[in-house]
Amino acid sequence: MIPTPGIWGAIIGKNMDFSLHLQAALGGADIIRVGFEDSNICNNQQAKSNMELVETIRKELEILGFEIADVDEAKKILDIE
Repeated sequence: MIPTPGIWGAIIGKNMDFSLHLQAALGGADIIRVGFEDSNICNNQQAKSNMELVETIRKELEILGFEIADVDEAKKILDIE
């Protein structure tokens, strides 16, 4: 149970696709992390770069109707301006 307002996120290692990331977003996660440090697999294939992971999860989230924060918006959400 997260108090309101609350911010939470998901770090998912060894992913083979982004289904758990998307489930976290649908469950209310404010932050979804992807990166080679956690997994270099993108839709069941080895990704060529972190950027490929980021672009793919962004596309999947936008298909579901999520808006992705830009850098300034993210800083404001996290109160780290």
